[in-house]
Amino acid sequence: MTNQSQNKRDSFIFYRSFYDASKCLKTEEKAQLFDAICSYALDEKVEQLEGTAYGMFQLVKPQLDANRKRFNNGCIKKQKGSKKEAKAKQTKSKIEANVNVNPNVNENLNLESKSKSKLFIKPTIDEIKNYCLERKNNVNAESFSNYYEARGWKLKGIQMKDWKACVRTWEGNDYKTPKQNNFTNNDRPSFYDTYQHILNK
Repeated sequence: MTNQSQNKRDSFIFYRSFYDASKCLKTEEKAQLFDAICSYALDEKVEQLEGTAYGMFQLVKPQLDANRKRFNNGCIKKQKGSKKEAKAKQTKSKIEANVNVNPNVNENLNLESKSKSKLFIKPTIDEIKNYCLERKNNVNAESFSNYYEARGWKLKGIQMKDWKACVRTWEGNDYKTPKQNNFTNNDRPSFYDTYQHILNK
């Protein structure tokens, strides 16, 4: 059995852009284009086309090639996964579990889960105040917010994941309100004063 017959496709992705581009064609030309797309995507057969239909097929062909490459890579991974499974006598291999007939779906799910896990939403000053009140720690919410806002809500260059944990750190380091920090000025201190005070502790 050849590698091509092993990797025979039962489906492929037909994009809206293919359909939209074909609207300017006559019915007969459109039918020829769709038939050529299906023949190439499923069986890798190139149909003879002329005129506008030929030009449109040439624009579509690179996308069909890219999708077939993804499909073939998925089949190779699946075959390797099944060999490892037979040798190790495992019930399921991780490689096989991750292989999907449509590799695009698998890739998109992985990207979405990664982006959700890294998502950080910076808190409002009210959220910080409420959390500090809940913990009764007297941390100055505005100083806290200004401090991390100036750093893009990053810790040593890495995106912050849990601002509440940072509040607890401030609480442990005794970064209190301006009065408890013994600022001489009765007015609210500037960000620079707060920062200098932290450096000098």
